[in-house]
Amino acid sequence: MLAEKIFFFNTIVLLFVLFRPKTFDEFSFDKFFNNACNKILLFYAMFFCDINSVNMKKETGSKKRISALIFQDKDADAKRLKHSLDKLGLSVYVSKKRSALTRKTIELKPDIVLFFSYESSKKNRSTYEKYKENIWLKKTGLIFILKSERQISDLPDFLSPGDDFIISPYKISELKSRMQKCIKSKRRVRRSSIHKKTKTDNSTSETHYLNLIENNPAAIAIHTGGKIVYANKKAIELVGAKSRKEVMGMPVFDFVHPDYKSIVAQRIKLAQEKGMHSETIEEKFLTLDKRDIDVEVASFPVIYENQKSSLVVFWDITGLKVIQRKLKESEEKFKQLFENLPDGVFLVSLSGKKSGAVIDTNASAEKQTGFNREELLSKNVFKNPEVRIFDPQLDFDNENLTPENFRFLFSESKCRKDKSKYWAEILTSSFNRGEDLYAISVWRDITIQKKDEEKILMLSHAVEQSSSLIMITDADGIIEYINPKFTAVTGYSSEEVVGSKPHFLKSGETTEAEYKALWKTIKSGKTWKGEFKNKKKNGDFYWESAVITPVKNSWGKIIRFFAIKEDITAFRQLHQQLAQVQKLDSIGILAGEMAHDFRNIISVISNLAEIIIMKKETGEDFNQELDYVKQSCKKASDLTNRLLTFSRKQEFTPSVIDLNEAIVNFEEMASHLIGEDVKIELIISSESQLIKADPIQIEQILINLTLNAKDAITQKPNTSKIISIETENIFIDDDYASYHVGIYPGEYAVFSVTDSGVGMTDDILHRVFEPFFTTKEKGKGCGLGLSIVYGIVKQNRAGINFYSEPGKGTTVKIYWPAVSCDQLPELSEHREKNLIGGSETILIVEDNKELRKHSSEILRSLGYNVIEADNGESALKIIESAGHNIDIVFTDIVMPVIDGEELVKRISEIPPHMKFLFCSGYPNGHRVMKGNLLTEKNFIQKSYPDSLLAKKIRNILDSEDK
Repeated sequence: MLAEKIFFFNTIVLLFVLFRPKTFDEFSFDKFFNNACNKILLFYAMFFCDINSVNMKKETGSKKRISALIFQDKDADAKRLKHSLDKLGLSVYVSKKRSALTRKTIELKPDIVLFFSYESSKKNRSTYEKYKENIWLKKTGLIFILKSERQISDLPDFLSPGDDFIISPYKISELKSRMQKCIKSKRRVRRSSIHKKTKTDNSTSETHYLNLIENNPAAIAIHTGGKIVYANKKAIELVGAKSRKEVMGMPVFDFVHPDYKSIVAQRIKLAQEKGMHSETIEEKFLTLDKRDIDVEVASFPVIYENQKSSLVVFWDITGLKVIQRKLKESEEKFKQLFENLPDGVFLVSLSGKKSGAVIDTNASAEKQTGFNREELLSKNVFKNPEVRIFDPQLDFDNENLTPENFRFLFSESKCRKDKSKYWAEILTSSFNRGEDLYAISVWRDITIQKKDEEKILMLSHAVEQSSSLIMITDADGIIEYINPKFTAVTGYSSEEVVGSKPHFLKSGETTEAEYKALWKTIKSGKTWKGEFKNKKKNGDFYWESAVITPVKNSWGKIIRFFAIKEDITAFRQLHQQLAQVQKLDSIGILAGEMAHDFRNIISVISNLAEIIIMKKETGEDFNQELDYVKQSCKKASDLTNRLLTFSRKQEFTPSVIDLNEAIVNFEEMASHLIGEDVKIELIISSESQLIKADPIQIEQILINLTLNAKDAITQKPNTSKIISIETENIFIDDDYASYHVGIYPGEYAVFSVTDSGVGMTDDILHRVFEPFFTTKEKGKGCGLGLSIVYGIVKQNRAGINFYSEPGKGTTVKIYWPAVSCDQLPELSEHREKNLIGGSETILIVEDNKELRKHSSEILRSLGYNVIEADNGESALKIIESAGHNIDIVFTDIVMPVIDGEELVKRISEIPPHMKFLFCSGYPNGHRVMKGNLLTEKNFIQKSYPDSLLAKKIRNILDSEDK
């Protein structure tokens, strides 16, 4: 009966552990759990009532014939003993083999074994140890039959309690007496063992089941007369006690929350007076430290130690209550989420008679469709298009519906209750609940998105057909898209460039520092504007104006870059032509002013010539006058060269120059431009200002700015007629660059032109760089000056800013990127003091006799062998006769009959070592040379200084090129 109780208890506990729910909201399981708890209580009650009535049956026995097993391998001794014992009425068996002794004993179960120990003690010991390994044999009587008294000393190791021995020869009567004594002794041992076993079994069984209760995961307590008389480990733990002594004898109401004391008192009264057990209920207990704990508790009346008591089983459900509360909060949140989702949600039944019926929906679905909840719940998704949840192209209806899970995602134009149209993206999924099939459909209003898609499509067509080059890269600069115009201009197809970086466009004329500034700008989220000289697939160069804009996602992270570019090659060519026109306009002004200087120079030379003639007649020294003549000629030559250089038509060649020196050199030209009534004031920085620029471009900028400043001053009466030109070195930081378009962080050499003239209004300031825009009267300006300035500035990646207020004057600042001092070359080729000569042979071809003689004398003084020719025909004859000895031909380009270019072409066989130097009064000889013989290295412009001629000759002779 007890075993059945234990089995039932273990089954209930196992079910409880496996299936105890997280919440008791479900009615069916709650009923099961209450019944299970009641069964457990019933078991505990029965256990405590019956535990003292368990008794074990006493061992009983009956008289039977004594049996003996003889172990002897000698037949004679064994037969004699068997015969004697048979007469005494014993059942006697014989075993001759040692290996069979144990098997025979177990099989026959004799009362006693007679062990002939005639052999050595070693063999006896081995046989006996194997024999006694079996627990049954240890309880069988054993008498050793010894051959002599000497064997007695070995017996203590062998004999067990009740065993005996006898020495041959012996009397049968004595052997019988010893056998009876041994058998009685062994029976006493067995009875004692059985009694102990029975007692131990009872104790073990009770201990086992008490341990089961003591270590039960449920808290169990018994109270008698309102005081606790027993509590298991779990109960002690739950009330916060460290040992059983702390709770034993304490009033049970000390552990009951005040709100539940009346309920507990009523339950105890019913249990004691009417023997009623309570159903499982929720209560609050108090721990020893007065903490509240939520419990589920059940009680049952029992008799404990002959007194009416209550057995209480309870579980701590504080954690469970927290879980229930969180679950309830989660359900509430889910409900709120469901109701407040911006997307419409439909729950639809897809099985049974109501297949297709909407069984639930949220507020967003009402808002999207225009129908209220009651109207939506009356609709069927198969019959009413306004709530259709399946892609209509799939012809999915109630008839071909299968219970398998499915998922649809599609978009459809829907009609609201008021007949207005909208677009919905619909995601429908099915799920099973038991044998029923349901679908949940989520609708998102994508009307705005659809309009955006139409805009994107329109923009896509615009980008594809745009006349601008468009390139889109990812955040790392890898090309993702180019439009057809990009292919048309560069020659690269989309397949060739998508997936790579735009390195293939580099011409080598943009520095790494400029590229770094570009990337720094766009990666900071700002738009970059500028110009590039790039290279096409066929190797041709072209100019482009680019605007690169970062594209950010909704979180503000840069995900790609969008570049819009314009091919401005033709514009730059036109700009150069406009610049030339503007220069011609300036030349007209310069020529008029410089004519005055030329007249003064000519007058000086004429007067000096008369003085020289007079002194020559009187025999006086006139070397000083000759030096004055030479200086005046050089001054006239410099003025001519400056005018010719400024008017030349060629590509600009930037080099490293000192801005301060360039402005100082410009001061003399400026005096011719603005006249004597306006003063130029130079404020030159004490620091070196090194920039990379074409000196003529710097002069062109200064000419335009000073002319504009002069006009502004003359328009304002009673003002100081001073134009200030100032230089300074500055560093542009990120903050300043961010507010000034086209200027990037770094070191700059700045020069500014300031006047105190009429100034400009904001509307004029916004248009100053427009071509042909001018505020001057008709016929007094072409409006190209500042446009040309702006073009030069942007071409050199410099910056320009205007600061002007009406009536207060104007300041124009040019920010030119600075270079380091180690890049500064010799700024003037005329600085070399020691002229280097040689011993080579030079043929000079020059139709101007004076110039030819002068050049010959200079070169001969330097050690050269000089041959002279006055025209091309003479030069051909000399070359034909002595060409193998001539190292270099120095020829004028413009000559009668055969010019310099024709001379070179008509030489039938030019010796490999022969080289050429051309000269002309025209800049670079571009007006008279048509072929490709002329380079910057083999050309010198008249009038040239002696030092420059010597240097050119030496450089050409020392070079490997012709």
